[in-house]
Amino acid sequence: MHKAPSPDPRADIKPLLVAAAIILRNEPAAPAETTTKILIAQRKADASAEGGKWEFPGGKVDPFEHPEATVVREIKEELDLDITVDRIFDVASHVYDHPTKGPGQIILICYLCGANSADFKLLDVADAKWVTVHELDEFQFAEADIGTVAKLKGYLADPAFVT
Repeated sequence: MHKAPSPDPRADIKPLLVAAAIILRNEPAAPAETTTKILIAQRKADASAEGGKWEFPGGKVDPFEHPEATVVREIKEELDLDITVDRIFDVASHVYDHPTKGPGQIILICYLCGANSADFKLLDVADAKWVTVHELDEFQFAEADIGTVAKLKGYLADPAFVT
């Protein structure tokens, strides 16, 4: 008698759709030059997963909400910052094993965005910083963001870079 294989326990997992903002801002540098800064945020230490790690700010897409609207809403809620959405930069899938909730999957849609101001308030994040592309390596990013960080570094080094 042949026994049917056990179903994959991950088959019942519903992916979590998350939208994040890669907020870029050009700041004056040397005469006639600018430096591109990127806004990154640190998760609160008591966050459900990867507390204390850095990420591109954003959050869960609500039912029937467009991911672009999510990005604008979440940045306003977390940082009191008004942004403009340019385009999708990256879509990533991250599978994880939460210590208490078990396995899960995040589908992360990252948008290139601009900010109307460099000023923000820490409303729902532990910290946030404007950093240069060269400073990104100094921060420990959440697992779901690591691949996007690498793509962003390549993109900012050569704007023709697209993957």
